[in-house]
Amino acid sequence: MDRIWKVDTSGVKRPYLENELRMIAISPGNTLYISGRVGNYYYGVLRVNADQSLTPIAVGFLDAVGLAFDVAGTCTLRTI
Repeated sequence: MDRIWKVDTSGVKRPYLENELRMIAISPGNTLYISGRVGNYYYGVLRVNADQSLTPIAVGFLDAVGLAFDVAGTCTLRTI
């Protein structure tokens, strides 16, 4: 498992999210997206919600190799 840490302004770090991560991206609206494991067999792109839960956005890819946003926040996914 890979982990994303949240570091506060005093330098204290706490675990924020665990998943089998491939990449991370932040949208223009400051939403965190990851590509990683979705369930037992699939990988996909997931939105990280404020409560640290994950919402699958695109599922069933071997691997996401790129995630981009335009100025309106529209997401484009490149996969292999």
